[in-house]
Order: sequence, then structure tokens, then C-alpha cells
Amino acid sequence: MHGRHFSLHELGGADEGFRRIVHHHYSAEGSADVDRVLGQQYHAVVGNPPYITPKDAAMRDAYREIHSSCHRTYGLGAPFIERFFDLAVRPTMASPAGYIGLIVANSFMKREFGSKLIEAVLPTLDLTHVVDCSGAFIPGHATPTAILFGRSRPPTASVVRTVRGIRGEPVAPEDPAHGLVWSAILAQGDVVSSTSEFVSVDDTDRRILEHHPWAMGGGGAAAVQALIEGACTRNVKRNHHIYRVLPRYPRG
Repeated sequence: MHGRHFSLHELGGADEGFRRIVHHHYSAEGSADVDRVLGQQYHAVVGNPPYITPKDAAMRDAYREIHSSCHRTYGLGAPFIERFFDLAVRPTMASPAGYIGLIVANSFMKREFGSKLIEAVLPTLDLTHVVDCSGAFIPGHATPTAILFGRSRPPTASVVRTVRGIRGEPVAPEDPAHGLVWSAILAQGDVVSSTSEFVSVDDTDRRILEHHPWAMGGGGAAAVQALIEGACTRNVKRNHHIYRVLPRYPRG
């Protein structure tokens, strides 16, 4: 919530007046420095947003007023993804669009709170890469994560590069930087249609990623899931039609 919110300003919102109401700082923070750092845009914005849900009801509602991605009992990853894109420079004649990169809990892909982020916010932004790294060994925590890359501009391509997980790390590697899953991600990330024991890489139609939830299983798992869900949907509709046309008999 700190600093200037550029998307609100561009839409004609009174972000300055709103900040005076909800703005806060912890005692250990330098208020002027926080506002200065978060009051401007950058050519690159990278980071690791919190994985938790906001517990304080007042703060939870304050986030909702600023970020349209906040939905139901949301995780903070959703508004932070939106904020990362907001803090990157917009393209101009003198400067290209800013770059965004973040590692975030992948819960927004599956749980209902991520539906607004996926269906209303991300389709307006140039998301370029989605990397499932839930199978990689990351020291210090066990939260399943994903890496997102993008540019601070409307989408420019019809596809998004997706790295989908197939198998997790068999054992904890001595050197996490050379773990089997992480090494597969690095080796295959630029090789479309590549598949290994651990990940597969595709250019996914952007329209598919405009619908929640995301299926990130690799090795063809996402395609199989889509076929099964499509068949289930058709069967439900067919059975509903059959149920409606069957005559109702009196009890007994």
C-alpha cells in the first residue's frame, strides 16, 4: 500500500487521498524512504512476495480497495503480483516497458481466490513466462512456488512460455543450485516442445491462461486433464437433459 499507485492514477483514481487514510508504517521503517522508493517506477522489478494471507481485517479490506486482484480469503501473492507490474515503467518513445520477475506461491493458480488475478488482471498485462518450480529443492521452505516473468505493457504475443513440472527432486541435492529439477528448468526453458524426466516446455495459447484454474502438469498431463474435464462437462449437460425429459412417476 505504500508509495504511489500508478494504475489508480492512470484510471483517474485519487490514490494520494486514499493513501492518507490507510497509509501506515512500522516503527522500524523510515517513512520518507519507503515513500520515495515505492513512489516511482523502475526498469526492472524483482522479488519474492509474502506467501501468507492477511490476518488483520482492516488491512485485508484496505488491500481490496487498492488491488482488484484481491478476492475472497486471498493470499498476499495476488495483490503483490499486481503491484510488481504497477511499479515497472510503462513503454514510451524514450524507454521500453519495464521487466518483472518474481517467485511466488502457486496457490493462486488452483484456489478460488486467484480467479480474479487470472481472469481479470493478468489478461491485461504482458505475462511472458510461467515456470512451475514446485518440484525444485529450495532450502528453507516447502511452499510450492512458481516463477513469473512479464513486461509492463499490454500483451504482445498470442502465447506464453510455460515450463510445466513432471517430477519433483528425488532426494535433496547437496548443492541446490545444481539440483536435477532446477537444472532441467535452466536447460529447457528456451527449448520449446522439449520434455525430460522432470519438466516439459511449451508455448501455451494465452487464451488458455485467461481461465482459472491453471493446469500446470507437464508431459501432456495438462492436455489430458483438459480432455477429461471437457468430457465430464459434456456428460453433466447430457445427463441433466435426460433427467429433465424422463417422466415422473408417483411414489409407490
